[in-house]
Amino acid sequence: MREPFVVLKEVYLRALERADLPSLVKWINDAEVTRLLFMGDRPATVERLTEQWETEQRGGKDIPFAVCARKGDALLGTTGLYSIQWIMRTAEFRIFLGDKRYWNRGSARR
Repeated sequence: MREPFVVLKEVYLRALERADLPSLVKWINDAEVTRLLFMGDRPATVERLTEQWETEQRGGKDIPFAVCARKGDALLGTTGLYSIQWIMRTAEFRIFLGDKRYWNRGSARR
C-alpha cells in the first residue's frame, strides 16, 4: 500500500495523483463505465483531466481519493467529497469504480 489514508478489507484510499489520470481517461471514455454518471458526455483527455485535477488541488471544495486494491496496489477508481459547502456542512459523495473486475463484489465494505 502506498501512503494509505483509509484502509478497508479489499481496498484502500490514498490521495489522487497526476499519474492516475491516464487510467481515468480510459474509464471515462468507456460508455459502459459512465452509463449512469454525470461524466462521459464528451471524450476525456489527459490534458482536460489534468486541468480539472489542478483546479481541485487549489480550490478547497473537492477532496478526491484514489481507490486502490490492497493486493497489488492497482488503481480501481476514485471516490471523495465534492462541491463542499463548509459553512452549510454539505457535500456530494461520489464513488467511481472504473475497473470492471471490481464491480458487484462489495469491495468497499469493511
